[in-house]
Amino acid sequence: GKNNANDGSLLDFRKQGTVVGSIGVNTSGLYIADAGVGFRFDSGGTDDIIPCNATGGAADASINLGSSGARFKDLYLHREAYIGSTAGSGQVSIYTNDISNGENNGLKLVNTNASTGTTWHITPGLVGQNNHTLTIRNGVTNVNALEIQTNGVATFAGDVTVNGDVQMASGRGISFTASSNVSTMNGELLDDYEEGTWTPSIVGATSASSQTYSIRTGSYVKIGRSVTANFSIVLTAKGNMAGSLKIVGLPFNGISGRSQAATIISGSMDLDVNQQLVGYQYAVNPLIYLFYQENDTALVQLSGVGAINNNTEIQGSVTYFTDA
Repeated sequence: GKNNANDGSLLDFRKQGTVVGSIGVNTSGLYIADAGVGFRFDSGGTDDIIPCNATGGAADASINLGSSGARFKDLYLHREAYIGSTAGSGQVSIYTNDISNGENNGLKLVNTNASTGTTWHITPGLVGQNNHTLTIRNGVTNVNALEIQTNGVATFAGDVTVNGDVQMASGRGISFTASSNVSTMNGELLDDYEEGTWTPSIVGATSASSQTYSIRTGSYVKIGRSVTANFSIVLTAKGNMAGSLKIVGLPFNGISGRSQAATIISGSMDLDVNQQLVGYQYAVNPLIYLFYQENDTALVQLSGVGAINNNTEIQGSVTYFTDA
């Protein structure tokens, strides 16, 4: 025993006259050390076990727990595990050579209370590594809920919720930014999705007036440069129209040099039994020209009000491309 307040050895262990280890006190704690390193058990309310040198002084990063050939098995912690000198620093390496039961190898996060939800926060650091994969498994079905590979591939087995923008580098991927519409298309980047409404009208290229409607509705979906527009028109008065007939008001201009056919159905029109109303959107025009076709003749563009009645109904859909 020691009868004074000084730090130092209580008991030395010698081999052939040389001290090979000691038990002593240091700053109100008990230490057990060999000639180089040891552990110190601190009292006084901290209840810490810390690495120390041969005389009990604190020694950072001087002791390994186990080795590649002599390993500990299970480690039970009641609270946090800090890797490194401060919280949030350091590295955890988990090695396994047993692939016979891979579902139980690696990092396993367990919530023992099935009545409460659990959110796991894992930040992988695979910088400078090749062909490495972070996999988070669904513990119930052993399905990969999230898999991230260092070659840029990420796969998800369920829904992905992101509170913010999603953007991928090198001008491709998906980028739904805070703005409602990103007009600049960049390579293979999908940077626009929107839905909206538009108001269709039937007019003549030369003149159009006095048309009235009981129904005039339109909707659209825009995905990247592709626009799908739907519309419905029911006239109550055909008014005065001259020149080529067209449905105007499409939400975006088309692309120069492109042309798309519209799918159209109609009713209460003065068309022969073998004639079918069709639509045609082309170039930059935000409109659909109206034609009729017969099996044995070329397309004929409708003009004026000859085929239109006061109760004519036209519904249709067209998918076209835009630079907007």
